[in-house]
Amino acid sequence: MSDFLETVLSRRRDRIRAEYGGLSRADLERLACCARPPRDFAAALRDRSDVAVIAEVKKASPSAGPIAPDCEASKQALHYQDGGAAAISVLTEPEFFGGSWTDLSDVADAVDVPVLCKDFVVDPLQLYAARGHGADAVLLMVSVLGHRTGDFADIAETLGLTALVEVASVDEFAIALDARSKLIAVNSRNLRTLEVDTDRAREIMLRA
Repeated sequence: MSDFLETVLSRRRDRIRAEYGGLSRADLERLACCARPPRDFAAALRDRSDVAVIAEVKKASPSAGPIAPDCEASKQALHYQDGGAAAISVLTEPEFFGGSWTDLSDVADAVDVPVLCKDFVVDPLQLYAARGHGADAVLLMVSVLGHRTGDFADIAETLGLTALVEVASVDEFAIALDARSKLIAVNSRNLRTLEVDTDRAREIMLRA
């Protein structure tokens, strides 16, 4: 299948295996356990009396190209926090979004609000890496994981990570519900074509 999503997943899978594939289970557990205690991502969104904003540190995107390639992630995140953001999302995919694990660590060390690791999660290794680099939550995409979403969410929970489950269709929403997802996000962009449909969230809610 030659589309954007499949290209990203293939390259991300190879890179993750190169970075962390040689670690033992004990090594992975030590990596995850060395981080500070996780902050409550769900509560940060739920307990706000106003609109809870998840502000994002993103240096590039496939649709827009370079956005802020020289951005200092921690400094940007502090600006977001000072502006009232309930949580910070950090891209860690390097090739198409300019992200890194270093950006995640720097932001997690700098801010007091919860931090979401936003990536194309294809391997449980990424969950250990995300927790080890200070993430409090992780994005899980049903378009990527399908019916394995629940299994990945269970692993995330054992590591202290909150799973934010992303859907882009009514069928994916049903899978997210079957996985007992506590937090569900709707993506208006088709990641195979990069086209945007702003009515998608409303359609999912009406048919759910």
